[in-house]
Amino acid sequence: DALCAFILGYITAEVQTLSMMASRRSSSNPLLAMVLDGLQLPFRFEPPEASFIHHISADVGLIGLQVTAEITNPLPQVIVLGAMDLSIREKTTKGMDIFHLK
Repeated sequence: DALCAFILGYITAEVQTLSMMASRRSSSNPLLAMVLDGLQLPFRFEPPEASFIHHISADVGLIGLQVTAEITNPLPQVIVLGAMDLSIREKTTKGMDIFHLK
């Protein structure tokens, strides 16, 4: 749950307070391991604003609507989308919902 919250915060460019905790195993150097043991370092993480949707195309037919979205992956690993919640709004992202697909 914490990882999902972090990723969602990253995607929405929210400032998040993270805590880094060290232990004796944080370093193979014995002296540095003693210094790091028990160290806790809170910091504020603010990801850069990014646009994740690269391109959207839609085809309207007699029996329905087909939408294709190209999304940029901002993370250094593969992301698998299990579901998509799509809202089409009037003029801006804060405009009135015209279409919603869940």
